[in-house]
Amino acid sequence: MSRLFRAQLGSSSRKMLAVRLADFADDNGKGIWPSVETLAQETELSVRTVQRLLADFVNEGLLIIVRKATGRPGEATRYDFDMRAIDRLPDAKQPETTGDTMSPVTPADQTGDTMTRVTPTTETGDTDCGEGCHHVTRTVIEPSIEPSVERDAPARGNFGDEEENPKAIETAFKRFFLSWKTAIHDSEPDARREWGALSPDERASAIAHSESYQAIALSTGRKYLCSAAKYLKERRWVKLAEQSVQSPQTETTEMFSVFSRAGRALLMTKLFLPVRALSLTPIEQHIVDNKPEKKDLIWREKKEKQGWPEAVQLIERKRFTVTNHIVEISKDFERVSVNGPVWEAWKRAYAERCWPWPVAPERLEFAQFPPIPADVNDLDEAVSIAIENFQSRLNEGRNDDAA
Repeated sequence: MSRLFRAQLGSSSRKMLAVRLADFADDNGKGIWPSVETLAQETELSVRTVQRLLADFVNEGLLIIVRKATGRPGEATRYDFDMRAIDRLPDAKQPETTGDTMSPVTPADQTGDTMTRVTPTTETGDTDCGEGCHHVTRTVIEPSIEPSVERDAPARGNFGDEEENPKAIETAFKRFFLSWKTAIHDSEPDARREWGALSPDERASAIAHSESYQAIALSTGRKYLCSAAKYLKERRWVKLAEQSVQSPQTETTEMFSVFSRAGRALLMTKLFLPVRALSLTPIEQHIVDNKPEKKDLIWREKKEKQGWPEAVQLIERKRFTVTNHIVEISKDFERVSVNGPVWEAWKRAYAERCWPWPVAPERLEFAQFPPIPADVNDLDEAVSIAIENFQSRLNEGRNDDAA
């Protein structure tokens, strides 16, 4: 597990939590089951931050959920590290000596710590308290005599004097780059080069629209997000900024469940994503070795529970918002009687693909699904055609991440 100490994880909060999880794991990265409260106390992160980072690690494939908590006192979710994913992490940068004897902080691009000295007005996302401050960044032994240039750097969207302030440009770049969802795999030098080619106003717009662009690009079921460098080079936020308030990608205020038209459509966009790379735990492998007939069953259950984590999260959340685009393309979905012939055909289709199947509440009478062709008598074939038709509609006009 020493590999984690050398790996670049994107922020000090992520690094701290990952290292603490490694303390609970064995040499093979297995057997992690501390409670969220314990992790929050020992890392000095908020409970919400720990929950979010754990979910991020699962979505990124660094952690594998072996068994979810049942809600009983003293029983926490059990995780294993995916050692192959850990080995693929890039190495953190080595710190360099700057010769500055007054300040203990080196410029952000010269340190292995991806958390820069952020301005108080900047929202970083990983907070330990209501004011948004990090315990780790408040541990200052002796402040510099000279005022910190980075503390006086302009807040988000205000880059008027960056051309004369290289440190402010770098601080803003770090804030942008670390918020990009693929940053852990992207080329930071390429992104920094494109960042430097922008004007101050363009950098302000790039940051202002970064979060919205990423949410929109992924909300329609797209498999991949473009790199941070490509976003900057092609100035992709310009197209986003030109969209009206009632854009098809704007999220509705109404809440939906997976049994509604829009909710089912969003769930299926998550199921169209590639299945996560999975591996058997030592216990599961032992069972398969001794009882080969259980191999298919074990793999099926594993895929249903862990293969599409975003879909599983939607099912567990009960209610959620969706984009106007998803609402629009699901308007022709049809009501299907629970436990009826068409319902059972859909259930078989999900099982065939190892997709997680939402269990209907006791009083639910109908659920919504994509329309099946009326001229096909075989229900299983009709459902397969309906799935293919909906996936084709979803992909219309979305070639090569052209958000």
